[in-house]
Amino acid sequence: MKLNLGCGLDLKDGYVNVDFREIPGTTRVDLSKMPWPWKDNDVDEILMLDFLEHFPYRKTSSILEEAWRVLKPGMPLIVQVPSFEECATAMLYDHGMFCNACGFEFSPAHLMGNEGVFCGTCHQPIHAVAEAGMKRLYGGQDYDGNWHFCAFTRNSIQRKLRSSGFSSCEFLEEDHQRKNWNMKVRSLKSGDLWSDE
Repeated sequence: MKLNLGCGLDLKDGYVNVDFREIPGTTRVDLSKMPWPWKDNDVDEILMLDFLEHFPYRKTSSILEEAWRVLKPGMPLIVQVPSFEECATAMLYDHGMFCNACGFEFSPAHLMGNEGVFCGTCHQPIHAVAEAGMKRLYGGQDYDGNWHFCAFTRNSIQRKLRSSGFSSCEFLEEDHQRKNWNMKVRSLKSGDLWSDE
């Protein structure tokens, strides 16, 4: 069994698609309440794509520990969260920021003067890119539950995963994820919740 947690409308073939809302094709589970309805060591893979940030930061350890509980030893957890660094870079009009619509990288020359600057590819105004960075950090806020309570850096997500019993943090699709202001990391359930590996 593979789980796609907090899937919303992003249903995946071959997975039990889980959301707290009543959405056709999903299993309705309030994942903020534990224990989850799956048995210990019973799940082959867990996807948490744009999921973990919807919980208060203090609760994210409990969420990850519950994922550890239901996963079989050695099986993967794949987490995708907004990258605090990339969103903040866009909000600050900083060098290295990417356009959220097309992935264009603004150079220092583009960023001089800020106002009146447009993306070199899709021509979106730079202030709209910065606003999109803000929305990515705090969620769409267009329905109940679509709020982001926390953000992660590369170091903070790795620490959180390791302290919850996961090992071998591998960042996936790094260039693509960075241009979308995300981080995607694959970790494995280690044999012992308190081990380092």
